[in-house]
Amino acid sequence: MTSDNTLQNQNIMEILHERYVLIQTAFQQAWEEQSNLIISQTEWKIIGKLEQGELPVAQITKNLHITRQAIHKLIKNLSSKKLIEVHPMKNNKKERCIALSTLGKECYTLYTNIHTEIESKIAMNLGTKQIEDLKWMLQSNWGM
Repeated sequence: MTSDNTLQNQNIMEILHERYVLIQTAFQQAWEEQSNLIISQTEWKIIGKLEQGELPVAQITKNLHITRQAIHKLIKNLSSKKLIEVHPMKNNKKERCIALSTLGKECYTLYTNIHTEIESKIAMNLGTKQIEDLKWMLQSNWGM
């Protein structure tokens, strides 16, 4: 990984990318220590959307801006890993809904716990105020 001194000479996109890779690597290592399941970043996005409750496949496709074919493949993978349950919609037998399984909910809880741990470690190094400021800046309208 790039040293902090080298980051000073990079533009914002390079710095954000470097930090993203660092955080993602820390997450992956922590996840692998606690689970044998392999879950892709896109699969995590679907799991995250389902955390609030079941959704029609069409809505997930729209929310994630992924092709229908890709979503169907991801749903098949998640279902084979027993992370989601797929069933027909009550009023529309053509459309399917997906929901997290018990295992999926357990994995999502572990996922959020690992993220909380990583954020706490970063806050210990940078300070809570700096983390709050960073979140504010990243969530602000960048005019793009």
